[in-house]
Amino acid sequence: MDEQNAQIAEETNTPTQNDATLLIRIEEMIKTHLQQIDGLSEDITKHKDMLDDIFLN
Repeated sequence: MDEQNAQIAEETNTPTQNDATLLIRIEEMIKTHLQQIDGLSEDITKHKDMLDDIFLN
């Protein structure tokens, strides 16, 4: 029983190709989300400027 538990613990602690792939995908998702946030920030600035102009008139 102890040998089986040790083997399971060793398997869960060793990084695999799947872990590397998952890490790369997560990194790509983060970059994509950051690009979307930057784009939305630019849109917000444009809309805020438009609203400010409307309220000034």
